[in-house]
Amino acid sequence: MSIKEKINDVAVYFRNKLITGDYEFISCGDYKATVKIEDYTFDLWIANDIKVNLGIYPSENILSNKVLFRGEEDRLKVWDSLEPYVKAFRKKKRLEELNELKDRIERLEE
Repeated sequence: MSIKEKINDVAVYFRNKLITGDYEFISCGDYKATVKIEDYTFDLWIANDIKVNLGIYPSENILSNKVLFRGEEDRLKVWDSLEPYVKAFRKKKRLEELNELKDRIERLEE
């Protein structure tokens, strides 16, 4: 088996884990989400158009986006499993920011 075939097998393994949601969600921001599959951490670019741009970040990874994702359909499947985590995480962060602002306002009013 060639190295290219081995890398492809590994990519298929991780792609399937991402698509089925078989990973641990770590965190996210406006531009990337971090997930962990077994002992491996992946940063996924989640900004811009998901159909085109969802992919491993940075893209120079050995499991490049061309190897890992076969196209728009794979990206949308991964996004379907990732989106609830991203929304919940962002909501939690916004609530924390809101509470901090409320605390600041209360301190200013004292």
